[in-house]
Amino acid sequence: MLEPKRKEYPKDVTISENLTPQQNKEARELLQTFADTLSDIPGKTERVEHKIRLTDETPFRMKQYPLPVHAMDEVDKEINFMLESGIISKSTSPYASPITVVMKKDGAIRLCQTSEGSTKSQSLMRNQYQR
Repeated sequence: MLEPKRKEYPKDVTISENLTPQQNKEARELLQTFADTLSDIPGKTERVEHKIRLTDETPFRMKQYPLPVHAMDEVDKEINFMLESGIISKSTSPYASPITVVMKKDGAIRLCQTSEGSTKSQSLMRNQYQR
């Protein structure tokens, strides 16, 4: 359920007031030209594969942290949205890290994964990325 191609750039995009009228016009035209690439929804690619290599491959499973009762409905909505959008998928992995909820200034929520368990019981291999 990804959003359709956008015909106009998002209204929450702010253009600096320090631009000349000509620069402002050019910025708006540029935003309009590439409006379909601007989105509030994270994109995804299958062009690259990411692997996290660990020095200790013993699975870890941390208990879920308590979530604020007032945020439960929003957490469910966000998780369902991410599942439907293909951002996340259901898993039966032996690894599990809890999520925490961070309240944004506008009252919305941000879900954050806690990697505390992976750093306590395992170490990422250094220099694992090819240059």
